[in-house]
Amino acid sequence: MIDKLKTILYILRDTEKYLSGIVKYEWMKDHPHFEYNDKQVLKDIIKNLTKRQREINKLINELKGDK
Repeated sequence: MIDKLKTILYILRDTEKYLSGIVKYEWMKDHPHFEYNDKQVLKDIIKNLTKRQREINKLINELKGDK
């Protein structure tokens, strides 16, 4: 159980770093990808977040099975 919780923690930490890297810097709002609402960049962000969500959901379901 602890190993699964650690894995979830690492996924959440990586996700936070990923999102912080995007929104951290003020100049990023003027970056062409975001200023012009580049659909491919948005798709990539959504794809990345969805992948992480699936990983966390899988681990949560495994924890439910461990009860």
